[in-house]
Parts: sequence; structure tokens; C-alpha cells
Amino acid sequence: MNYVVDISINGLDSVQKYFYRYKRLIADRAFREFIANKCEKQLQVICYQNLNINEEQVKNSNYMNSMHTEIDNDYIYIYNDSEIDIASKNMEEVTKENYPAKLSLAKIVEYGIGYTGKQTPNVTELENWEYDVNNHGYKGWYYKDNNYNSNGKFYWTNGFEGRLIFYKLKEYIEQNISKWVYEYIDKI
Repeated sequence: MNYVVDISINGLDSVQKYFYRYKRLIADRAFREFIANKCEKQLQVICYQNLNINEEQVKNSNYMNSMHTEIDNDYIYIYNDSEIDIASKNMEEVTKENYPAKLSLAKIVEYGIGYTGKQTPNVTELENWEYDVNNHGYKGWYYKDNNYNSNGKFYWTNGFEGRLIFYKLKEYIEQNISKWVYEYIDKI
């Protein structure tokens, strides 16, 4: 959106009012809540598009139920703090020793895991993230699913490609933030 201003006293008054509205806007908690709401809605869209989940699965999803938004004076924080309790998993004790007690499910979904995860595009070196802690490589590994619907079936995997949920949200915000600002300004 562009604003055209006459170079006159009235035009300069308009510019001053415009900047005053922006100054007020940045200090306005309602504005931050408006932006946070836009982000949360898009985050949900991105999750549905990239995680192949339905409404019923969302209700029981550790990942989806661990989404959080916090607004303070200067920032909007949108994050996921989901974890996997390794102690409760059906794996050998020697394998459990390779993982932290609480493995970040949020990082697995974002960046991936195993050989396949290491192939996730747009991911640079990550601090404190190891894709293949047991060095299975492309050969992968078998795991027993303890989901009540699968009756403990065994599955093979060589990992999981990162879904880049928050990376995609960041890109969406960068493309739409000015539109959201103008939308909000038009409301006030």
C-alpha cells in the first residue's frame, strides 16, 4: 500500500498523523495480539499441510498441543516445546543411553532425524542437534510402535525429513507482515 502526500501544510499534517498512528500502533498490545493471532492461524495451516494430520489426530497430538504464543512488551514468541520421554519408549536400554531423557519432538519435526532428516533442505548446521545418534546411516533401523492401534507392530525407517514448520511460518510472516499492519491500521 502506498500513501500519496501533497507537499503542503495539510499534506505534512497528514504525514505527521500517519507517523503518530504508527508510533501508537507499535506500543499497542491489541496490535501485537492481532499479529500473534494471524501467525497462529497460519501456523495451524502450515501444520495441516505438512504433517498430514486430521482433526482427531490433532486432539491427541503431543506436538500440536505443545504450541505456545507469548506476548511481552517488545516481542511475540511462537514456539513448540514438545518432547519425547525416552524412558517410556520401547527400546533397549543401551539405545536409550544415546538420547537425552527428554528428546525434543519439536526439533525432530522441524529439522528431521536420521539419514533422511539430514537431507532436509534449507537447514544449516544446527547447534546441539545430531541427526543419527546411533549411526544407522541409510540402512536405517526397526522400531516397535507402541501405539494402541498398531498392536506393537515393527516398522523400518531411516529417519524423518524435517517439515520446517517454523521456517515456513517465518517466510509467510515476511511476505505478509506489511499487509497485516495495513489491515490493522485500517481498522483503527
